[in-house]
Amino acid sequence: MSAVRTFGLLAAALLLAGCAQAHYRTVPDGVVLPTAPAFADVGGIRTGGPVDPTCCWAGPDASFQVRKDAPATDLAVQIYIPKYATFVREQQGIDAEVEGRRLGSRCCFGPGLHTLLFRLPADVRERDGILRVGLRARKAFVPSREHVGPEAVPFAYVLVSVSFGSYWLGRFDRTATR
Repeated sequence: MSAVRTFGLLAAALLLAGCAQAHYRTVPDGVVLPTAPAFADVGGIRTGGPVDPTCCWAGPDASFQVRKDAPATDLAVQIYIPKYATFVREQQGIDAEVEGRRLGSRCCFGPGLHTLLFRLPADVRERDGILRVGLRARKAFVPSREHVGPEAVPFAYVLVSVSFGSYWLGRFDRTATR
């Protein structure tokens, strides 16, 4: 057997072994949370657990910390909206703030994965350190009412990641923000 074919088979076996041992997150990427037990509500975010592929649900009013290590012009928030009746009937909207300063609103999102960009105020762009981010959703659902889980608390979206960066290149039409 050739060395190339042997290496290819070994690589495929290792890839499949990695897929069999799924790695689940316990907090959204980019969010700085104090140590919290699995499935706890911390700042409006429900932490995940070792067997929870849906990390991490956010409530309608979440406030948490995000590390900013370099100059940046934007806050990027990636959310997933499940195909539940509430979000099929009505689209989701998100209002964002950093350090208590309103950044704006983004809407109208149906089920799926979405990346929302918010322009940072000039004085925040050069700052480094840990900054407080707040996200307020316009719609929420209660899993037990929609028969998708036992929880009787409202959830608004799955928070996938939050980061600071320079994403706007001056080519985007900002009229989509409402």
